[in-house]
Amino acid sequence: MISHVQVVTNDGDGYNIHTGVFTCEEPGVYSFTFFIGERSHTEVRAQLIVNGVNIVDAISEPLSEAHDMQGGNAAIVRLENGDAVWVNIVSAGTHVEGDPTYRFTTFTGFYLYP
Repeated sequence: MISHVQVVTNDGDGYNIHTGVFTCEEPGVYSFTFFIGERSHTEVRAQLIVNGVNIVDAISEPLSEAHDMQGGNAAIVRLENGDAVWVNIVSAGTHVEGDPTYRFTTFTGFYLYP
């Protein structure tokens, strides 16, 4: 379940706030980035997924309970109408950092060209 989600921009309503999935409605080339934040002694690993296929990975591995760490990655992908893109958390330790005030964990995508 996704909690504390704040959508900054969702032109075209392709991003579903309840599932965390972006569904392509305009075929073309897109840029996606994601960042994960963690504060604990356990790593967080995440993947950018397109139609169930892992495209790129990211890791955040703090040194201690009081250490904040962020990791992220980016990819440029060609999408067709109906393709689905999301971030999959592979391992999250105790949690993934973020709340309504501090948005350390993000997922961004935008259309580049046809």
